[in-house]
Amino acid sequence: MPLLTISDIKNIEAEAGILATSAVHPDFTFFSEDLSPRHFSDQQNGWMYYAIREIAKREHPIVDGFNIHQVLYSRKSTEAGVEILPITSIDEFLSIAPSVARSTKEEYRVLVDNVRNRAFARDSVRTLEECKTLCFKEDVENLQQKIYKSVEDLIYQYQRMDELQLVSQRVGELWESKKERKKVDTSVEFQFTELNKYCKMERKETIVLSAQQKRGKSIMMMNWLVKMLKDGKSAIYIDSETDTDKFFDRLLAHLARVPYQTVHENTYTDEQFNRLMAASDWIQNKTKFVHVYVPVLDDSKLISLVKRAYHTYKVDAVFLDYIKANGENSLDAYKNSVSLGNTLDIMKNYIGGSMDLYTFTAVQATEGGKVAFSKGISRNCSTLLYLERKEPKEIDTDGGIEFGNMKLTVQDNRNGPIMMEGEYISLLLEGDYCTFTESKQPKRIEPY
Repeated sequence: MPLLTISDIKNIEAEAGILATSAVHPDFTFFSEDLSPRHFSDQQNGWMYYAIREIAKREHPIVDGFNIHQVLYSRKSTEAGVEILPITSIDEFLSIAPSVARSTKEEYRVLVDNVRNRAFARDSVRTLEECKTLCFKEDVENLQQKIYKSVEDLIYQYQRMDELQLVSQRVGELWESKKERKKVDTSVEFQFTELNKYCKMERKETIVLSAQQKRGKSIMMMNWLVKMLKDGKSAIYIDSETDTDKFFDRLLAHLARVPYQTVHENTYTDEQFNRLMAASDWIQNKTKFVHVYVPVLDDSKLISLVKRAYHTYKVDAVFLDYIKANGENSLDAYKNSVSLGNTLDIMKNYIGGSMDLYTFTAVQATEGGKVAFSKGISRNCSTLLYLERKEPKEIDTDGGIEFGNMKLTVQDNRNGPIMMEGEYISLLLEGDYCTFTESKQPKRIEPY
């Protein structure tokens, strides 16, 4: 029985072309590292492709029936291929290979993509059937997340691997990309001019705000959100501490310049009420953001929330307030450290990098100003900022309250300078109004 003839190829003619091309031009195999034997619909073709690929790695590749059998015999896991690939079938196929083979890498790449697309369709049917089965089981926990993960894993399996190229070959392309980025600057400046000297809000980058408890992390994050909204960006704000009702009160206090307690207790004057209504109207008609309260958040839920917001509202930015110990890892320092680092890695590389979003989060700091629990936080972030209160003596030394009651330090920075010992940006926190503003900056006096 011949391995493959022209009349047999029908919907697998791309497989025939790949095998023939690989047999005649074995070096072409190296241009399809994202293609594997399991992608072939016919088992014989899969074994043949595997053997030819292994032969192509040799210094003197000779593709014939003997060498193909030798490759298959070399491993216990591939011996079964010998039984369904007799020498006569291999020889017959190799005799017609030149007439089927493609002569350019571009044509070969088309064949590879065709095979992978058909394999993806087959695996999709199997995956969806498995998801369908899950839907009829009554005791399945986290059904939505399991279905999402199954589909996402399948998508990742079939993402095409880019061909490796020397940077010297891509210089022209990189310069063109650089010119395009200059034409469309997507960075957003902070409301603090001094901070913009160190970093800006940029897509694919993650800004991390570190502070001890009750130092204003959430207020700062909300202020950044407002800045993004005023710049016309949309966002999702994932909150582990404050429900949407209280967040709305804070937002109104900030925008309307009405004390938070007054807003929360509904004790405002008529004049304050008018300001609150104006702020409420701006939120309703001029902004597009989602606030969701999630006291306990795992990585799969984080990704799911962001994906849903992205596809539903095309959000530009993600705020996570804040990364903290959750669930089974909370009592184990090592597991907790790894978990926090992994969450930030997802924020930086998956959500920020792959999805091209602005990302922001906050973490707890120790009394010494270090990031609590995880070195992975400072390692994985784009910029790490530390927020702290000024001591009364520091306020006096700096020149009084007009020089701020809070200080912001750039501890780590991948995209700009970091601060010298003792340097900081002075800010004024008005807790009643849930607002940070940039104060006058004290002059730094160098010690002698």
